[in-house]
Amino acid sequence: MKKTLAILLVLLMVAGFSACGGSKNYLGTYKCVRYEYGGMAVDPDENDAITLEADGKGIFTSYGTEIDILWKIDGETFTIENNTGYEETYSGTLKDGVITIDIEGVTAIFAKDGAQVPDMSQSGDDVDDTEGTVIPDEILSYWNRDWYGWWAVYDCTGSYEEWEGYWWDTGARFEINYSGHGTVNIWDEDLPDHNDGVASVEVQLDTSSASQYGDLRSLDGWFMDSFISENDLTIYPEQSLYENMVTIEGTYTTSDGSYSYLFVLRPWGTVWDDVEADSPDDLPYYYYDWYLPLIEDGKPMPDTTIGQ
Repeated sequence: MKKTLAILLVLLMVAGFSACGGSKNYLGTYKCVRYEYGGMAVDPDENDAITLEADGKGIFTSYGTEIDILWKIDGETFTIENNTGYEETYSGTLKDGVITIDIEGVTAIFAKDGAQVPDMSQSGDDVDDTEGTVIPDEILSYWNRDWYGWWAVYDCTGSYEEWEGYWWDTGARFEINYSGHGTVNIWDEDLPDHNDGVASVEVQLDTSSASQYGDLRSLDGWFMDSFISENDLTIYPEQSLYENMVTIEGTYTTSDGSYSYLFVLRPWGTVWDDVEADSPDDLPYYYYDWYLPLIEDGKPMPDTTIGQ
């Protein structure tokens, strides 16, 4: 679906749109927070945007392709015109920092940082039209990267009692869009596939928390062989003594017993010298033999191995 939508938008834009005018009040970059097509909401690429420049000029970026555009605004009506002989006009609105425009049945929504826009929180193909806020780049850049650390189980009951104190080196990948909606994939040394490892969780950023980066709260997904529901799992930034560290807490329960779990993660490439100085037993198991050599060589986080 994403590929089809990208092709459609590029084909429509590359023909060469023309418009006139432009006001300084509207200049700047509007980041794409939603595409709607055929009743479905589709997450955009993180770099998709419309940049409005002076004299009615601008740039449309869609899935890695940049197209020069011309634009105009009349009141709240935002218009892009095709001047290649087809005499087609694509119109929408530009109001309170939000562009909403329809292009051949594709509704695209773009917004400046901090503008109020329809939320991207949804389950399946259902769109939630509640209001949300565009997440600033500084918050997204905090979350959107690969993470490494460990996870452990405690308070084990039933058939999991023998797991008490077990822990595993862990990798995680966070992908959050401008509405704060996204996914978190987690894998470890025993379940090393980043797409089918320990957990895959749909999350929503809660910016009302005390943290400057907000908290991520689960909407849907799975952990091990059980389903994750709303607020079953919470990801906290900076809930520790150390900078750039997130923790994930939750409880796993089956008919055979239960355990609580704790994930401790830091961005891939972080040197844990502060933890090494204070509490070396809290370093990931493969920190010295596997992690440090990789980051010293500038290697990215592997997708399918940990500790090998």
